[in-house]
Amino acid sequence: MCNKRNPLTNTLKNYLIHLEFERRLSGNTLSAYAHDLKKYIDFLYKNEKIRAIKDISYYNIKNYIKALKSKEIRGMGKLNISTINRYISCIRGYHQYLMQSNLVSIDNNQSI
Repeated sequence: MCNKRNPLTNTLKNYLIHLEFERRLSGNTLSAYAHDLKKYIDFLYKNEKIRAIKDISYYNIKNYIKALKSKEIRGMGKLNISTINRYISCIRGYHQYLMQSNLVSIDNNQSI
């Protein structure tokens, strides 16, 4: 699913470890986060040409949400609003982690 050359993958792995050990999320919840966020970082890498976490902008996030709503992401059928909201929640948590870990200096998900 995730492109092995995608440089965003390492930060995602660290976030999932954080969720597992710091937040003690269940296996099923962790799998759902991993699935949703892998789709997100693949979109950023392939469609938005993002190669570094610090390069993610508010507009990249909005483009992903727009793509979710319009079914422009390959391998995804029609998504209901609760599924889209779950994706948005995962993205918010991921970006909050990036801020708290000092991996980015701007919180790009403030208005999503």
